[in-house]
Amino acid sequence: MEQILDFIKDHKKGLFVGLLVILVIAAIIFTVFLLAPPIMNGSNYGDRLDGEKKYKISTDVVDKIKTDVAKDDSVKKVTYRKEGRVLNFTIKFEDGVVLDTAKKVANQVIEGLSEKNLEYYDIQIFLDGDGDAYPIIGYHAKEAEGISWGNAGVK
Repeated sequence: MEQILDFIKDHKKGLFVGLLVILVIAAIIFTVFLLAPPIMNGSNYGDRLDGEKKYKISTDVVDKIKTDVAKDDSVKKVTYRKEGRVLNFTIKFEDGVVLDTAKKVANQVIEGLSEKNLEYYDIQIFLDGDGDAYPIIGYHAKEAEGISWGNAGVK
């Protein structure tokens, strides 16, 4: 026991540096194996999107939906963005469009998607325009019957 204590006294600096190196290596291993896999996987969603290949939304489908919605004279612009299992459509309307009319136009988004995709994806529809009723958000949960409308902007 006395030899061990003598060894520690003689090599304090070396043992401190060695312990510090071991702690740094342990921290690196912790970071690599516990925190980095989602980053290295390349997906923020982990394995929640594993079945997505069966429910692919083609650009042709999106373009057709955007074209059909934009055919209405009251629509200025339609944009699309996909985030995981949520399809986001933003519809910008001309001045003076009544909210009920805007909601009817927004239904074309749901009508443009197949039943199979409606069971997999949630759809958010952002309606934007001038007036007290705008902006408003519609949400179609997967497998839902219709769009639920928020009451933001409604007085």
